[in-house]
Amino acid sequence: MTDRRRLFISADLEGVAGVVSPQELVQGSVDYDTACEQLTREVNAAIAGALRADPAVEVIVTDGHGTYRNIVPNALDERASLLRGKPRPLAMMHGVEPGDGVMLIGYHAKAGSPGVLSHTFDDVIRDVRCNGASLGELGLNTALATERGATVLLVTGDDALAAEVVALLPDVPVVEVKAAASSSAAVSPHPARACAVIEAEAEAAVAGWNGHGLRLQLPIELDVEFAHRAQADRAELPPPVARIDAGTVRVSCDSVADAYRWVRALIVLAAAH
Repeated sequence: MTDRRRLFISADLEGVAGVVSPQELVQGSVDYDTACEQLTREVNAAIAGALRADPAVEVIVTDGHGTYRNIVPNALDERASLLRGKPRPLAMMHGVEPGDGVMLIGYHAKAGSPGVLSHTFDDVIRDVRCNGASLGELGLNTALATERGATVLLVTGDDALAAEVVALLPDVPVVEVKAAASSSAAVSPHPARACAVIEAEAEAAVAGWNGHGLRLQLPIELDVEFAHRAQADRAELPPPVARIDAGTVRVSCDSVADAYRWVRALIVLAAAH
């Protein structure tokens, strides 16, 4: 642990209490504002718990869903700073620093899992594999944080995400704010109750400051499998990228940061028309 303690909160929207539909995730939809308000409340709960344990800890919140403009700025705890807007080279983890304690709030399970609104960064992706291991946003973001010298203190999301945490980060506490009934249905506690549990777990996590990480062996053989062949056709355009089957491309990466940026870039290519 360094003398200076900073809490880096990466916030997503799919994994907050009560959110179950793709319509709740898009600006301008009827339920979007309600989802954003709950996201902001859950982030505030994590901040409140953290600062109760250590009033001197610095808190930076990075908005990591869609447009990266979902947290309600004037409703965010004023003791925290907010990173919002895009593009960012390291997306959801942009700005993470050595020694940071990381909280992943409102996260969801990886593509192909039985979780609510599960995916990996974008619906064009069927799977992302690093040296053969399938990783979603939880795994990729944690591996990037680890490479940068940070560790994960707490994760929140649904029960499918909790299963991923147990498999990848078995010593990291996770708050289950809903249980999946299908890809777009779930049972959630009252939003206020979800926030109360997050606050208590965040306080305990900062009081203990016992972070954990996920270190990948280098170099990384990155395989990105797409939902449709045409998406892989576009993703294989850059010369370093190789096509390994109808829907999958491969690129060798010297760092997690490189792999992370390649995933983001390949999504842009694959989604282009």
